[in-house]
Amino acid sequence: QFGTQVCLVGWGLENEPIGKWIKRDINGKEFDVFNIAKRVKTYKKPLLPDRIITYLGIRNYQNKILDKKSKNIFTQSPEIILAIKNSEKINLCYYFPGIENPLKISRYRFARSLAKIYDKFFFKKLKDANCILAAADYPSIDEAIERSNGNLPNNSIIQFPTRVNTNLFKDYQNKVGLRKELSLPLDKQIIITTGRLAWFKGWKFMIDSYREFIKINPDSIFYFIGDGEDKVKINNYIKENELSENIELLGYKEHDELAKYLNASDLFIMGSEKEGWCTTLVEALACNIPVCVTDFSSAKDIVDQGQNGFVAEQRSEKLFCKYMIKSLELSLNNTELIKTYSLDNLKTELLKKWKLQ
Repeated sequence: QFGTQVCLVGWGLENEPIGKWIKRDINGKEFDVFNIAKRVKTYKKPLLPDRIITYLGIRNYQNKILDKKSKNIFTQSPEIILAIKNSEKINLCYYFPGIENPLKISRYRFARSLAKIYDKFFFKKLKDANCILAAADYPSIDEAIERSNGNLPNNSIIQFPTRVNTNLFKDYQNKVGLRKELSLPLDKQIIITTGRLAWFKGWKFMIDSYREFIKINPDSIFYFIGDGEDKVKINNYIKENELSENIELLGYKEHDELAKYLNASDLFIMGSEKEGWCTTLVEALACNIPVCVTDFSSAKDIVDQGQNGFVAEQRSEKLFCKYMIKSLELSLNNTELIKTYSLDNLKTELLKKWKLQ
């Protein structure tokens, strides 16, 4: 929506230089781009976390980045907040994509041990931001302010829900055609979940709940879409429970393909223990399929209980299975709900909260 008015700072493509402004064509439009590091495709966990590389890149190139004369900076990366020098000269908007301490759920064990130290330094730097937004429910926002240990006053964090591309994530009304295109079974109920394959996403809970579900609905199949550090553990757990014919890991999918998989499915589920304002849940609802989720942050704000899905308040596999079955009986119309979360109104809503200089 901002078009080429914005300059982009981040990780570059393999064939792009770092440390200077360049032009990049994105969907037919030319943007000013500054690469602080180079992205190399790999399926292995990097030795050095991306957050550290980003931090070092910002520290090294901040003066060159600000050569563009714009002092308006929008970011949702906490390592950038920590890296910025002389923040009083910048009109800074920080957006919490999830309000949980990111080190608590890091795939690097050493990083998890630094979570308390991280909070101390992060909130001390964050207090200088001109605008703080969060994709989170109000109890989680209040908890974050308390966690700041006095650095952030009450009401300093503004709730700002996740937005999704509703031109892509929408009801395609072509389930049979999409199943044929994606080589999915036509005669089975399809259950789907999307996101990082990590413990806090509740993969074991979802598998155990689905094991209860197939006792009642044997003609079904459960797909995981996404990648992550627990992929091997999940596959081993599926084999141990003799569920290989019923559960399949499909790997990472680009957004256009993901939207097709959601539209080809009958039910979206999530068993997360921790979430911010859950983007994948909003994407599923935008595709007009019923949802069944655990009671993580924002779940009750997004799901209209008994209308477009169910939130299980207890982490009980039998209760979750019951709600999965009830969700499949729902007749949905999420048109009005999804307007709230559409990218179409992002610019207008953002500039109501953050005044540009």
